[in-house]
Amino acid sequence: MRTLHFTVLLRRDEDDGSVLRASVPGLAGSVSGFEREHEAVAAVRLALSELVQGLGPEEIEQVLAAQAEVVPGDLPRGTRLVRVSVEAPSYEVPRAAAGG
Repeated sequence: MRTLHFTVLLRRDEDDGSVLRASVPGLAGSVSGFEREHEAVAAVRLALSELVQGLGPEEIEQVLAAQAEVVPGDLPRGTRLVRVSVEAPSYEVPRAAAGG
């Protein structure tokens, strides 16, 4: 297993400020309906843990590449950036891809 670190963006819903919306750059969609940050983070962590089990190494790397493009200073006002760690399967790098 290897530990992956994901960026989660939290923002209050524009129509209902009591509701938090969470999204993960590189993954389509968002989840909402949370009143507290720890609830949103826990739900996203669980979803990511399940998701990465079904992704191949290329797909995981694509998501992580999108994560690397997130610039905290460029986030919309009121958006909070949170890092979430999840365990994912370890993959061997094929020899051709490793340069061997």
